[in-house]
Amino acid sequence: QVKLKANIEDKKIAHKIWTELITRKAVLPFERDKDVITEVYDSWYSLFQCVREQIASIPVEKLNGRQKNDVEKLIDISTKVLNEGLRPHLTEWQAKYRAWFENAKVEASNAGKSPQEIQRHFKQYEQLVSDLVSVNENLVLFADELKKIVRA
Repeated sequence: QVKLKANIEDKKIAHKIWTELITRKAVLPFERDKDVITEVYDSWYSLFQCVREQIASIPVEKLNGRQKNDVEKLIDISTKVLNEGLRPHLTEWQAKYRAWFENAKVEASNAGKSPQEIQRHFKQYEQLVSDLVSVNENLVLFADELKKIVRA
């Protein structure tokens, strides 16, 4: 639970991060028959960059003032999006999946198949998607916490 009395600058930062989360495949449910895993990863990469930039944009002076605790909570939620939300999955799956997918796309047996059809042949597809869905569920919780800051 987050209880903040965020000032307008903190709300702006929280709003930017929250907007990125809710409009990307970060919190939108993964649809097995429609979504392409590499496109989800591309979206997550953009999200990662945005969140990092927003954290970096927080003036260091705010970490010493009256609202130090509020700013620290905003930073904590934001870094959890990256380090507890996205990073573990990306570290575990992204490189090996992308390498596999690049090779699978050019195999003759996959000629004429959609990316969604091809990705289902990844040996660990069910594990990857299960973890991806779990990340999605956790990011929904982080988005809800940021929403509280925005609307405080």
